Amino acid sequence: MGFAPGPPPDNDGPSSPASGCGDVRRGRSRPVADIDRTALAELAATMTITFRGLIDAAQDGSIPVGDFASAIEHEWNFGEERGTLSERHRTAVKELFDVAVFYSPYAEERARIANYRDERDVLRAAQACRKILTADVA
Repeated sequence: MGFAPGPPPDNDGPSSPASGCGDVRRGRSRPVADIDRTALAELAATMTITFRGLIDAAQDGSIPVGDFASAIEHEWNFGEERGTLSERHRTAVKELFDVAVFYSPYAEERARIANYRDERDVLRAAQACRKILTADVA
């Protein structure tokens, strides 16, 4: 508890102040200006991982469409990823959200309420969204 006199800590570790960000001395990082387009595309791909992961799971049947629709609604409203998306990606996910929130598994309900969507509508919207989310990734 408190300051203990003694020699300064070893500054050779990658997170030490002397090493800088990512231990530049050992060539493990580059200034942001030196990052190439491929690296930026890889970074962009990681920023859409939640929505893309949900879409992939719905398309391969890992989660039911109803659970997918609920997850998209929750992630759009409360998740952190939305703030990291480019304008183009945000628009694509918003269009998916607009379909997903009106998903109903009940045919009689969809017959009574014109804007309710079925499983095919949700999966088509998911495919269209995924196409945009992955278009810029090498």
